[in-house]
Amino acid sequence: CFMDGMMWIHNPRSFELASVLKDTGALHKISAAFCAPVEEGNLRLDLKLEPLGALGDLGWYCCAAVLFAANASERGPDNLEFLKVPVSA
Repeated sequence: CFMDGMMWIHNPRSFELASVLKDTGALHKISAAFCAPVEEGNLRLDLKLEPLGALGDLGWYCCAAVLFAANASERGPDNLEFLKVPVSA
């Protein structure tokens, strides 16, 4: 059976985390980062295949965790800002 990295959201611990987040008060800042080596020629860099590049693939896991936390708190931030930060070799 194949599963992608988003199966965590269905884990009972995620429901426990959502419950804790509801009791923490307002969230003022949530930060998440994902780093992975992506070499030239990797399909994640082909904007024809993935218009958002690596963010649309690998970066989705961080985005999903941030959205999960913001929604679970019921008092999440007023806005969400996702930054694409270039990494130099």
